[in-house]
Amino acid sequence: MRKKISAGLMSATLVLVAGIVCCGSVAAQTPEESMRSEFEELKKVVQEQQAQIEALTRKLDEIIRQPAAHQPPAGAAEAKKLEPTSGYKDGFFIKSDDGNMELRLNGWLRTQYRSWSAGQTRRDDTFAITNGWTTLTANLYKRHTALLNYDTVASRLIDAFYNLNLSPAFQVRIGRFKEPTSLEDMTPTSALECLSGSLLSNLVPGRDMGLMLHGKFFDGDILGYQAGIFNGDPVTRNNDSNSDKDVAARLVLRPFGASENTTFKNMQFGVSFTDGNQDIAIAGNTFADESSAAFFTWGAGVRAYGDRSRLGFEFGWPIGPCLFRAEHMATQQGLRRSLGATWLDEDVEMDAWSLQGSWIITGEQKLMKLLEPAQPIDPTAGCWGCLELVARYSEIDLDNDIFTGGYAAAGMWPGDTECTTIGLNWGLAKQVKLSLNYVHSEFEEEITIEGEPEDDEDAVLFGVQVVY
Repeated sequence: MRKKISAGLMSATLVLVAGIVCCGSVAAQTPEESMRSEFEELKKVVQEQQAQIEALTRKLDEIIRQPAAHQPPAGAAEAKKLEPTSGYKDGFFIKSDDGNMELRLNGWLRTQYRSWSAGQTRRDDTFAITNGWTTLTANLYKRHTALLNYDTVASRLIDAFYNLNLSPAFQVRIGRFKEPTSLEDMTPTSALECLSGSLLSNLVPGRDMGLMLHGKFFDGDILGYQAGIFNGDPVTRNNDSNSDKDVAARLVLRPFGASENTTFKNMQFGVSFTDGNQDIAIAGNTFADESSAAFFTWGAGVRAYGDRSRLGFEFGWPIGPCLFRAEHMATQQGLRRSLGATWLDEDVEMDAWSLQGSWIITGEQKLMKLLEPAQPIDPTAGCWGCLELVARYSEIDLDNDIFTGGYAAAGMWPGDTECTTIGLNWGLAKQVKLSLNYVHSEFEEEITIEGEPEDDEDAVLFGVQVVY
């Protein structure tokens, strides 16, 4: 604006100089009256220019004063920081503008239809709500997290812990949460490709009360660790049934995590270990196949007694639209059962392994997270979500001493068990998935199903999952 005023002054000066020069020329050639007339006209032009300059100056002063007139009152900026914000991003949330306080609500619902057939017998087909979880998470000052996860279907607390995040490499967690063991178990259940866990999931400890240190090192999270001490009695929700504790540790290596090579960037290897001395009643506890049907039951009066250790190896490789997994878990377990007035003790071994591959037919990137289509389903726009094929094979080998020693319930002595699952997932949106699984189970020894001996079984599962 001041540049425009300077330009006006310059114009006026040029006009004045031009007029003087012109007047000098006219004076030499015209009478005195003509010169006076030219001078008056020049004077009038200068006065008009001066008036325009004064008007522009007043306008500039008004513009300069205008922001001050609209300045917010003192303290308004501080008040704005305290205004909460809310919305949805991987869950509903409400938080302060400075991000120091956040409350997040998540939920997960899965309902299934299950149908079995085994030779001339079959279990009862059924609709079932398998999961109905509600999770409340509070994040405070970006360092503190408190989480409550409640299963409204089973009316029980799933997770309840506090996590202190001092740095990416050093965090502390205390409460009830998953004991670090296998890749399948540490992956959120809602992100798994099959409707039920593999046979290997029967050997993992699952959730337990404890204290754990965990973190990740280097760019690309090349090395991750989890190490803790736990009650070792997952059945007991809040208090241990004895003073003995389990120790657990897991290491995960992503050697190409910092690489720009997308082929190997997400490849990971892991090893896990648990050990403890326990005396816990396990009578009546079951192992389930990949259709969630029980195929093995611990006998009456049986206890997990003495040393119990687990050693697991894992491999995961997401590459483009595909994912490959491989795992092995070996368990050594001390057992005890009453034999009249004496006790019969036995150390047994149980091994399980699984192989799985999946492929998103529609080409979306596959990660060990929720299945996410490029576009949610919208028939009017020609969008139909994404399709994923999955195949899994798993096997569990139970020590023969479990059966010969009388530690298994009658009629539930399968020996080695094998399961094959073929599945199709239809991702309607990141939050909504339809799944269809076919499961075939084979038992080394016949088990009793609905009163009849059977050495194999087939099942078809259909599931609907909603995550919010």
